[in-house]
Amino acid sequence: MWRPWVKTFCSISAVILALSVCTSPCFGQQSARFAGDYFGQSGPIHVKLHIIAATDGALSGTIDSPDQNLTGLPLADIHANEQSLSFTVPIVHGSWVGFINNDGSALSGTWNQGNPLSLNFARVGSKDSAVRANPMPSSPVATPTAPAPASGCPANSLANYWDGTSWRPLRQAVQLPRERGVSITGAALNPLNPLAGYTTIYRYKGASADIKLTSNPKFCFPLAPNVAAQAVIGQLDVKGDVRQTEIRNTQKRNTTTPFADKKTFEADLDTSKGSSFEATPKKALPPGQYLIANGFGFYDFSVE
Repeated sequence: MWRPWVKTFCSISAVILALSVCTSPCFGQQSARFAGDYFGQSGPIHVKLHIIAATDGALSGTIDSPDQNLTGLPLADIHANEQSLSFTVPIVHGSWVGFINNDGSALSGTWNQGNPLSLNFARVGSKDSAVRANPMPSSPVATPTAPAPASGCPANSLANYWDGTSWRPLRQAVQLPRERGVSITGAALNPLNPLAGYTTIYRYKGASADIKLTSNPKFCFPLAPNVAAQAVIGQLDVKGDVRQTEIRNTQKRNTTTPFADKKTFEADLDTSKGSSFEATPKKALPPGQYLIANGFGFYDFSVE
């Protein structure tokens, strides 16, 4: 009477044992591909990244900024998932999110310390180690090296649009210094609030974005650890050779984007792709200049 029970128990035990044997090494192997020393550059600032993988797959590391006399800053909240990597640097209130390329020779991603900037790394000792990260603010995000898979957008590009036949990389908008403005209407509506009349003007280089899309564009972004799927579209005003948006200090808005409420367009998000998600505006966009924010940065496009 007890033999069938013993047989079932032994079968279950074997499965559990197999899983316990595989889980730690498999996870460790996945994390180990990120381990190594990397070199990156954002504008004039050089950055060195050091990542160590323990036998159980746990990652640790430090980051250096020699130009600022900062060395050995510890990384925290390190998360790796297939090609995705993210970490924070608590001592400087910064974070990095990005992806490793197929051969493990480079990391492509965004550094955020209050203002998202492209920051890519080349693995020290790789054949591409002499190639520095794209300097900001003038260069676009990394261009995908492989065609988009049928089930989603390229995993090594942080922002993409559909051109009718394939996914193409968006360009990160070149942000200019912010300016202060004054809203007479805002001051009149709130006479008891001394800040009501002041505004912040977010400015971007150029009167028009290079990428021209239809009124119903489709975008695609990779999903990364610790970053929820998000995409917000905002329309810009053109002032001479600059695109801008002006926001009153007392105006209620999405604090993660520089878009005024009346200039904001919500997007439908499709997260069924697994490693990426698609975003489409809930309604057709009128002709004009736009930014789309996806949590990694702000990318510009035009609607004709």
